[in-house]
Amino acid sequence: FTEGQTYELELSEVALSRTDGTNALTATEVGKLVVKKSPDLNVGELKVDKQTLNPGEKVSVSWQVTNIGGLETGSGWSEQISLVGADGQTSSLIGTLNHNGTLAIGAVVSRQAEVELPTVIGLDGSVKLQVKLIPGSGCGERADAMENNVAQMDVTLGKTLYLELPQ
Repeated sequence: FTEGQTYELELSEVALSRTDGTNALTATEVGKLVVKKSPDLNVGELKVDKQTLNPGEKVSVSWQVTNIGGLETGSGWSEQISLVGADGQTSSLIGTLNHNGTLAIGAVVSRQAEVELPTVIGLDGSVKLQVKLIPGSGCGERADAMENNVAQMDVTLGKTLYLELPQ
């Protein structure tokens, strides 16, 4: 298929049901299929200024975003910086950035943030530092192209003991 081309599309004798077995499609009609390119944002080259992180300290994180798709983005996006536990389920959001510009086909933008880790994180030991890109509503990236919107790297998160005494 060629981008921008329109193709006649006719479906006949289609059976489409939901996972519970109920009917999801009862009729079809002749229509057109239009092939359209879209942006595809890839997060990579994740780096941190130290391999052992400690609660309460500042850490510098950098990464790159590349548009590997076939169309410039229509708007910007946000990026969430998190620490993710070994179980892959427990996480702590430590920073959020916004990129308000567009990104051309094949273009790369270098991103950087200095974040202060919370004093109480709820994680320790071997964790993953993660940057997750969330496209803005006008960005144009398809949902099925978002699997490469996350970059992770292994780091060690130290423990800090805090003691509060009544006055």
